[in-house]
Amino acid sequence: MPFLFSTGALAVDDKYPGRSEYPDVLIYEKSELFNNFSDVVLVDTRSKYEYETLRIKGAVNIPVASKDFDEKVTQLRASTTKPIVFYCNGKTCYKCYRAGRKANSLNIEDTYAYDAGVYEWAKTYPNHVVLLGMRPIVTGEITPAEKKVHISFAGP
Repeated sequence: MPFLFSTGALAVDDKYPGRSEYPDVLIYEKSELFNNFSDVVLVDTRSKYEYETLRIKGAVNIPVASKDFDEKVTQLRASTTKPIVFYCNGKTCYKCYRAGRKANSLNIEDTYAYDAGVYEWAKTYPNHVVLLGMRPIVTGEITPAEKKVHISFAGP
């Protein structure tokens, strides 16, 4: 069973500021996501452009800002009983939290936010990401803090 927790009982978390703003959204931690990778459905909540640039391997793209987000997430839940894990860019990107809250408002159960984000995932698990349609990547050149991505391919 993955280590999951509701952020409602936690103090303000400087590392993940969105947790205090979205206490109703359950969190999936990075190591637990990795350990349960094949037992969840990953949803990239970012734009199609962001998704096509860098994504977690196997994720589907349902942008939280899209007009049909509610419909697509409802359809996704109807197609699987696996936990749905939303993710975005990371610690200060709140798209995964907003997606979790929307899913909660639709009474879609077993949904979580992976709020460490795609950049943290890529640094830790470079063989589990897709960059511009290719993998593996050289992680030392990903710099999300600068809002730039400098990328090298490990090979063809």
